[in-house]
Amino acid sequence: LNEARTLRVVVWYPTLETDGVEPLFKTGRVYMDATPVPDTKFPLAVFSHGTTVFADVGHPLTEHYASHGFVVVAPDHTDDTAANRDDLRQTEMYIKRPLDISAVLDWVYGLQSPDPLAGNITDDVVLTGHSFGGFTAFAAAGAGFPAAVLDACAQTTESGLCSNMTDENRAAFENGFRDDRIDVLIPIAPGNAYDLGPEGVSSIQIPILHMSATGDKRASNEVNGDPYWNSINSPDAIRVNFDTGGHHSFVITCEVFPALG
Repeated sequence: LNEARTLRVVVWYPTLETDGVEPLFKTGRVYMDATPVPDTKFPLAVFSHGTTVFADVGHPLTEHYASHGFVVVAPDHTDDTAANRDDLRQTEMYIKRPLDISAVLDWVYGLQSPDPLAGNITDDVVLTGHSFGGFTAFAAAGAGFPAAVLDACAQTTESGLCSNMTDENRAAFENGFRDDRIDVLIPIAPGNAYDLGPEGVSSIQIPILHMSATGDKRASNEVNGDPYWNSINSPDAIRVNFDTGGHHSFVITCEVFPALG
């Protein structure tokens, strides 16, 4: 975990420009390298994509945030993108992903002139993520990994979490990945509730908007949506469940990978 790690990062932000070069993935009026709205301070939103996809997969959401005044940053989680669709998930990815979020925050707040966003981002931080990105968001916001879950790895290495549970990796889970800069959490169809256990998210006290869908076949309400919600103790928690939605209703995954269904 001490090796150098490089992340591709996509950034959306408000602009007054009405013309320019358009990116490959867009819903509304989006232009590459546009000038940010001048003399403005922007709150920050960070988006974590699901497993084996890419940062732009949530672009309808990230564009929406930007149109409401946010700077939005989404990293590609290196080694867990579309290039890794045939790879088995390893223990280290459960560690690297929440650390990616903290690294993105370090990068944003370390921007220097002449970057047009340098010094223009407030310390108001929203973290959102879809699917395994929702799990990533919970972990980065301070969800714990119960001892019983980690102990179970001594009996099996079949799950991704347990595939390489070394003493060093276990210590990382026990220390946790909480980043105190995160103010609001929006997990979207989050998966892997069983890796956090019922008590895993109970210590998070920041506001949470928990989003789920009745037709979700990948992170079902029975296995993930309901257990997560029932474990949340934040006094400022809201759940939105889409009765006719599915796992990929929140992102463009099915447009890019139709075979997923």
